[in-house]
Amino acid sequence: EAGTIYYAVYPNATPTPSKTAVKAGTGAITSGAIATSGSALETVTLSGITFDNQYEVCVVAEDAVAVPNLQTLVTKVHVNADQTSPVITKTAISLTSTTEISATLSVALGEKGKMYYVVLPDASATPTAVQVKAGQNASGSAITTKGTIIIAADTAQNYTVIGLKRSTEYEMFVVAQDSIGNTQTTVSSIHLKTGDITPPVT
Repeated sequence: EAGTIYYAVYPNATPTPSKTAVKAGTGAITSGAIATSGSALETVTLSGITFDNQYEVCVVAEDAVAVPNLQTLVTKVHVNADQTSPVITKTAISLTSTTEISATLSVALGEKGKMYYVVLPDASATPTAVQVKAGQNASGSAITTKGTIIIAADTAQNYTVIGLKRSTEYEMFVVAQDSIGNTQTTVSSIHLKTGDITPPVT
């Protein structure tokens, strides 16, 4: 039927407000009203929301009779304002130094999130993004040298991979995931080679 749809947008995990609060937009980030004929799908563009955040959109409807009837129960919809996975560029991860048993990398993302990685022997087949997250190689077997790097937005930080062997080449495979849960589908890689500073024994 014809009437008015009232909406109000709140931060993620906000308890469901009352129907009168939604109609008035009380405490909302943004709010508004849409006239409806009752026979067509209505759309609205939300303002005041930002990338890399989640929100609760609360809605109530009111009919157009002389004494309007306001919907009793508030309809709440969770909205994810970021549905784009992060991308690891060549400058997002780089090797800064190595020892005989470790490698230190500089890592960064354009948004807060994490990097999952596995370290495999040189020339290993590339695992899928799902396998990297699970700490597996391309055959689906669990491996020992794996981990997760927590990353702040736009902040380069150092991370050291340990447990490597002396004078050995490796391939490190990486996928990124933002704080919303969007995960990179393309696996990135970086070549590692540990040093050898131990003198021979005669």
